[in-house]
Amino acid sequence: MNSIVTRYTYVVDLLQDLVRNQSNNPTVLVICSTREDFLDQIISGLQARSDDPATTLHHDGDGDQEVPSRSASAPDPDFLSPVLSALNASRLIKLAFCPTISSLRAYFSSCGATSMAPTSFKTTDLIILNLVGQHHGSSEFTFQGLSQTLATVVSAGMRMHQAVQLVECKDVNDPSNANFGSTLWSAEVPLLSMSIKIGEDGARWGRRSVRVHKIASRWFRTEKSTDHNKASGAVTHRAEIPDSEDEMLI
Repeated sequence: MNSIVTRYTYVVDLLQDLVRNQSNNPTVLVICSTREDFLDQIISGLQARSDDPATTLHHDGDGDQEVPSRSASAPDPDFLSPVLSALNASRLIKLAFCPTISSLRAYFSSCGATSMAPTSFKTTDLIILNLVGQHHGSSEFTFQGLSQTLATVVSAGMRMHQAVQLVECKDVNDPSNANFGSTLWSAEVPLLSMSIKIGEDGARWGRRSVRVHKIASRWFRTEKSTDHNKASGAVTHRAEIPDSEDEMLI
């Protein structure tokens, strides 16, 4: 079942969960940014954790100098631990970087059809990071643009017999940035791009807006968790039923 996952705040949280709960089946993580931006989110996220108030000071054995020490309540992420489980998980997670909307659509259009597709991977989940955030601020942040991308993604998942998960994470360097994070699911988008000229008769209809979540609910259900550290914490919420005026849209 395709799902929208909202329990991850930052990229580090997603990676932590992937490594901790990795099964023997490979996972494909499609990242809607450049490799450099992705690594910056990880490094900054780890730095933020090290600066957490949970970090305490203790005296080293050679003198009275105080050095930082992680408290028991804030352990290092699992993917930094040199243990066999972490090494095995890293081997089973494949990364694909699609920094533009066109490259994202091209990647999924080719999945299952050419050698570019991860056909050799029998994955249980196909995770896409920050798909909505990639569209935000562009001319494709519309009902038409998002529907085209989501339909392409879902079609690829069906061809490869994979469930698709959509994850939106905040920018760890600017958590208040409205361009990223799960709040984007509540954003309102126009039906058509403002660059498209429509006649007077269609102007009123063309200027209508619809929530991003309502667009995605055609293919995805929303999955939430009150505590992602608990194996049984996932709570599934059915997609909301569209009102009569929006039935023709989704």
